[in-house]
Amino acid sequence: MEKVEKTEFGNIRVYKTTIATMVEKAICDIDGFKMLSNNIVKSLLKKFLGDDSPQGIKVEVLTNNELKIDIDCVLQYGYNIADVALTIQDKVKNTIESYSGIFVSEVNINVRNVAAYGSQIKEAQNVETDF
Repeated sequence: MEKVEKTEFGNIRVYKTTIATMVEKAICDIDGFKMLSNNIVKSLLKKFLGDDSPQGIKVEVLTNNELKIDIDCVLQYGYNIADVALTIQDKVKNTIESYSGIFVSEVNINVRNVAAYGSQIKEAQNVETDF
């Protein structure tokens, strides 16, 4: 699914994979962000179904043509999780809105793990914890 805007010259289509790639580029240089998290099962399904969007990012177009973005990530150990998550939310919202012109109503951050610099990361797969 994509966002389509009609202009006097034709249509402009912005696909969810494009938005997901923009999100990935926007957050990669944030202090405290380590990497996107992925689930092996979801990863295999995406490859099987031909979805080439970055793993760990889900973009949903809502009925009012606004975007809802979910980001599964691993943060760097030693950083304040709330501060890094807020920075990610702010940067994603501002980047997507300024580059695409599409309003972002939600940016949800799911911190799946923390990792020390240079350490191997063991993914917390299929574990759901509600606080």
